[in-house]
Amino acid sequence: MRRYILVVIVAAAVTALLGGCLTATDVGPDGAPVDVTNPQKAKDSAVTSACQANLRAIYSMVQAYQAENGRLPTASELAAGPDKLPEEPAGGSYAIDPATGAVTCSAGHGRHPE
Repeated sequence: MRRYILVVIVAAAVTALLGGCLTATDVGPDGAPVDVTNPQKAKDSAVTSACQANLRAIYSMVQAYQAENGRLPTASELAAGPDKLPEEPAGGSYAIDPATGAVTCSAGHGRHPE
């Protein structure tokens, strides 16, 4: 019985000492830590990361179109092409600046190139 009580006390002490070291964190798109024990923050971080990856992919499509056709495309011209435009993960849309080819997200997740 004494051995069992000692094991429980040691386990409780180790848990108390390491409790602050064992929090679940991840790094968000801006490099700041994100607490992944909060599901909404984790979801928001994932949506932002996915949107920023889509912005880079669409900008690559814009550059390829321009290299092939000698001019910047519209979003509808890209959508009609062989590659499907990715959907904005928060339900927004993407716009292409006709003067620069920069791609922006209507949900406020950024612009590429910045």
